[in-house]
Amino acid sequence: MKNYGPTLLISLFLTCFLQVGFAQQESTSYYYGQIGPEVGNFAGVSVAGNYIFNQKYSVQLGFQFFTCNPRELPDDFAIGFFDLIAFGTTIPLDKYMVYHGSFGRIINFSKHPKTRLNLMAGLGYTSYSYETNFEFVGGFGLISNYTSDSKNESSAIVLLQPKVEFCLSEKNGISVGPVVKFAKRENFYGFSVNYIFGKLRNSVKPSKN
Repeated sequence: MKNYGPTLLISLFLTCFLQVGFAQQESTSYYYGQIGPEVGNFAGVSVAGNYIFNQKYSVQLGFQFFTCNPRELPDDFAIGFFDLIAFGTTIPLDKYMVYHGSFGRIINFSKHPKTRLNLMAGLGYTSYSYETNFEFVGGFGLISNYTSDSKNESSAIVLLQPKVEFCLSEKNGISVGPVVKFAKRENFYGFSVNYIFGKLRNSVKPSKN
């Protein structure tokens, strides 16, 4: 399968950056992008484009890449000297690429107009490689003491990713929240922090005393 991740990222980001430059007017629809790390029993990065309509519902298209320790990794696995000087790039890891579409329900806080809750879940397609058939080779401290084979597969994936969005300004903010991914081979649990940018909200009028 061709890797459409970079193309998706560029398209989404261009759309959201264009929104930043548009004149700001009262609206019930918002377009914005996001990028940030995700950590848990995995580690990776996600990018996405979001659309909120009627200030009640959200749609997201996104791409994620993350890695995790192999499920079959032996308990006595040890890296070697050359793994260290290669900055860990030779260590066996399971690698996932996820393309997904998600839908959510927006809960606005009337007393905090710059903050909202986005209850989001979705479905996606993941292509991944995983390490298997670990075989002990010793290594003598120079290389990893096990070798392994890589296999490639693909499957559907279910994502739960509710988040709190702090719209610090009309154009920039951050979002934080838990992340749960249910995949064919294993499940993932973690936490995400994202920079969000674009048309996030309308201007907040100062309250009158």
